[in-house]
Amino acid sequence: MMNTISKINFPENQYETDHKLLARQAIYNYSLRQDTVWGWSAKKYPVLNGSKLLEVGCGNGVFWKEALKIFPQNLDITLTDYSKGMLDESKRNLSELYNFRFSVADVENLNYPDRSFDGVFSHYMLYHTNSPTAALLEIRRVLKKSGFCGILLPDNHHMESIFSAIAVDYPIHAQSFSSESAAKVLPSIFASVEHEEYKDIIRINNIEVILNYIASLSDLDKQNLDFFQKAREKLNKLVDSFGFIELSFSQNLFIVKN
Repeated sequence: MMNTISKINFPENQYETDHKLLARQAIYNYSLRQDTVWGWSAKKYPVLNGSKLLEVGCGNGVFWKEALKIFPQNLDITLTDYSKGMLDESKRNLSELYNFRFSVADVENLNYPDRSFDGVFSHYMLYHTNSPTAALLEIRRVLKKSGFCGILLPDNHHMESIFSAIAVDYPIHAQSFSSESAAKVLPSIFASVEHEEYKDIIRINNIEVILNYIASLSDLDKQNLDFFQKAREKLNKLVDSFGFIELSFSQNLFIVKN
């Protein structure tokens, strides 16, 4: 086993680039499911030919690499993110796939008229807002009466076994607005709320990928090298004992309508 953590990087700004997001996404390469959550969710969305679509918090745009294989092609798509750096990553990743519009935007104060979009996508971002409720109200405002919003969130115990293994608390940001929170809040804002669950299992023996995942989290990225060395030792013991670390969890999709 390696005895350094040279593969772990600690950018000062969580969203200046997609470096940390890529570290989080890499762990899902060890999923036992054949379909990704992106393709699975895209098939659930009622996107019609000619729809005007908005994504808030688009990150590095990975959703669209799957969605464009499923959605109709005659679409007007705007991708937004609060971070210009993340939006630039999206532009680089998607420039050859489709004629997207790109805009820096704050989901709590969107610069679009009322009833502008047939569909809005909010994937793993509401827990990063100052006020998830304010963000949802703004999404409702720009959504047409006949439109829908797709919201993806982890469950309240997402990757919890990793944190238990290294004896740290579950990340605070994920607790701020989880799927359990959404189930209580969404019916008070939207007239219709549908819920689908994507259950997954990850079996992983690549300690570096797990450590990079941990280091990418805003609550843990300020930990020192000693912390990560001890985490490596604990994770190595698990892999030595069982051959891999198994993580069971679910992603939750809410499709809401005005």
